[in-house]
Amino acid sequence: MEAVRQPLSLVRELYAARGAPADGDDFGVKDRFSELLADPAMAAQVPVLTEDTADLLPNQCLVRFRGMVGDMLNPEYYVGELQRADGTWATAKYADQLDEAVPRQDAGSTRIAERRPLLLVPVPAESAWAVAPRAEAARASLTGITGSEAAAASAGAGKRQRDAGAREAAAPAPAGPAEEDVSMSMMVSDATGQTTADDGDSAAARARQAGGPPPAAGPQEASSAGAAAPGADLPGGCCMAYVYDDQEVKLNDVVEVVGVLSRVPELAAAHMRQQEGGQPSSMLLDDILASHLPTSKAPRLHAILLSVERESGAAAGMPLAAADVAQARTRTLGFLSQVLGGDNLAAEYLLLQLLGRVHHRTAESAVGTLALNLVAEPNSPAAAAAQQLSAQPVQQAQQQLSALGAALAAALAALAPRCLALPLSVGALNARPWWPRRDQNSQRLVSGPLQLAANTQLVLDEAVLAAGTLNEVGLRNLGALHTLVTRQRVGYDFEYFSLDQPADAPVTVLSLGRSLLKDAVGLALPLRPTAPLADAAAVQAAATSADLPPLRAYLAAARSADFAIGPDMEAFLQQELAGARQKNRDINERTFHTWMNLARLLALSHGEAALTRERWQAMRAMEEARAARLAAPHAVRA
Repeated sequence: MEAVRQPLSLVRELYAARGAPADGDDFGVKDRFSELLADPAMAAQVPVLTEDTADLLPNQCLVRFRGMVGDMLNPEYYVGELQRADGTWATAKYADQLDEAVPRQDAGSTRIAERRPLLLVPVPAESAWAVAPRAEAARASLTGITGSEAAAASAGAGKRQRDAGAREAAAPAPAGPAEEDVSMSMMVSDATGQTTADDGDSAAARARQAGGPPPAAGPQEASSAGAAAPGADLPGGCCMAYVYDDQEVKLNDVVEVVGVLSRVPELAAAHMRQQEGGQPSSMLLDDILASHLPTSKAPRLHAILLSVERESGAAAGMPLAAADVAQARTRTLGFLSQVLGGDNLAAEYLLLQLLGRVHHRTAESAVGTLALNLVAEPNSPAAAAAQQLSAQPVQQAQQQLSALGAALAAALAALAPRCLALPLSVGALNARPWWPRRDQNSQRLVSGPLQLAANTQLVLDEAVLAAGTLNEVGLRNLGALHTLVTRQRVGYDFEYFSLDQPADAPVTVLSLGRSLLKDAVGLALPLRPTAPLADAAAVQAAATSADLPPLRAYLAAARSADFAIGPDMEAFLQQELAGARQKNRDINERTFHTWMNLARLLALSHGEAALTRERWQAMRAMEEARAARLAAPHAVRA
């Protein structure tokens, strides 16, 4: 338990016991903590850091945090090791503060090291059923904190409130001139005069990394962070994680970090002095504060262990018996069909949509996901439902979904771990950028709705679209959606240039007639309900009463399963393509790729890891039924 309460003591013990130091050596810290946390009883004692638990956790204790990598700042330098007056060495790794004063920086008395700051944010668009158990586990994890520790936290020794910048600013002043401030001295700006907010994190450096020309300096770059509260653009529950090794982490990865919680009151004081004009503004100071938010807004977490969340059917715990797969598939189709008014064909396509994931990329496309357009035809029951606004409460009118769009989003959220529904109304499209963009004042990414973790179902509700004019932002939002649908990429705007980032978000478009994204959405399917369509409240009630965990496990296992096409099937598919083109010259390479993807997903939905002729023929039957609907009078044309 001491390793949880005082992890830095163990770190320093391992540092003192190290042999000859090696460059980049962590002196056995990762191995030791991995060994300790391999014991389930020990791992259960590590408290979980969330927005709700942050105020109750003691400073410098070991915590666990799960979030999405929302921004990756460039590596920063810090004082990694320092020499005491008696000639012995101490480590400042995994810490912002030391129990001893830091001496003046004489030649050879410090060693500068490097770490990578990651801004971790709560995973966007997570479904309620996925969030609730983690929130309960986070609350339960606080039982490891003793009564005295909890009392100290509540009294303010370790307590942080979201608006407690003034409380942190009231911390004791730094030490006198003979000793540098023990927390801020960890920054290289105090040690060498260079900024911790490395210029590599600026737009100019991003341009260099992308091979483009550096931007011309402008007045915005020299301006201060402004009067807005620091970190006001960030959602609650963020965390700044500092990574000390070269483990591969990508933007938008969902990660779990085990590390040392650190609060630095001096940061809040510096931000307040800057906002109040109590100290001269400079580019150096602005850069430092932009990259180092008050820990009341974003706690600092020095990562000892970091793992990237990967999809795994085994982790989902789904039994692979054929009977169980068949039952789960039938129940999933029944649930989706009920939402869609008994339209079994639409339920089949929606099931395959839930299983789609990117498994191969080219420069111009991503293979594996579907772009499904469910069409409510004019004067149909589906159109009547789609033209009604949802009864669900919303904060802004421009965020209102149609009744059918809200029900569809509720159904996907009941089955998928992440689901985001966006209304494609003129007001919503014009209101704000949906793509992430770089704020040159804060030197951080300002997130947008399209910055998503992998395996996020995206529902685009065009049924709320009315006459109006799209402004420049609205047109760019449509362009960003087109790129996401066709290439599974999102362009991140760095003001002077744009960088495309990969995405993995299957898209379902609900439209009245032909979609705005008609050239991007590959599969259009007119809805033909035979019963009343469900509304969002009915879907949520059904999801609450139904036993959905086995269905979610089935979908997770099928989505993450491997798949293969045998040599005999390759020859068969070549003959199929040749025969299909002889019958219909409109069938092209894109059509065949769509068929291949549908057949793969259909086989996976049956728990099969290889394509068979039976599944190919079943897919062709589905496509013929879809084509028949498209060919019907007054039907939308693909």
